[in-house]
Amino acid sequence: MWCSVLKLLVVSGFFGSGKTTFIINAAKRLVAEYGLKVAIIVNDVGEIGIDDKIINSYGLKVKELFGGCVCCQLGEDMIKTLRLVDRRIKPDLAVLEPSGAADPSQILSVVSLAKNFELEMLPLIILVDATQLMLLLSEMPLTIRKVAFGEIVLINKVDAVSPEELSEVKKEVEKINRSAAIRPISARREEDIKSIIEMLKIKDGRVETKIRKN
Repeated sequence: MWCSVLKLLVVSGFFGSGKTTFIINAAKRLVAEYGLKVAIIVNDVGEIGIDDKIINSYGLKVKELFGGCVCCQLGEDMIKTLRLVDRRIKPDLAVLEPSGAADPSQILSVVSLAKNFELEMLPLIILVDATQLMLLLSEMPLTIRKVAFGEIVLINKVDAVSPEELSEVKKEVEKINRSAAIRPISARREEDIKSIIEMLKIKDGRVETKIRKN
């Protein structure tokens, strides 16, 4: 029976929070500077607007992004998709971007129930939009649940708010999740991406994480 270890990073957040921008910019740096082979797993490969070369490979809808990086479509069975990515693409790191409506706790629950499949889980990242968080907190209760599950919470789009507004957003995040590492960033800035990669202990072509066995 096939048994593998897949290094997996889950990057969650609401629609428009900047997940795709963060993931693509991080993947570019991981490929170019760290020499890693990266597979990005999303709900629709067409949402990744880099080029239009789409191929079908081993039952996966795969889009080639740039050297050492591919984008794969998430199937209805998440674990089956992860297995296929692991077996057929053999990435050094798989990055899962779930739908903006997805509940991170459900994703972690599915992963924990996987049989004969080991994952090295990097810290769960949640992105929040500094320009929209206060509105979401008042109108969408799921926002609180999503933020609460993050091991790293990235307050994105800091360049679009005032220092006072950013301080207010950060205080709200701290109220919801006191144990998370909270980092204000702009997903477009290279120095911010680099600092998050360093937090994840990705260096010298290796992904150093604690193994979570199922």
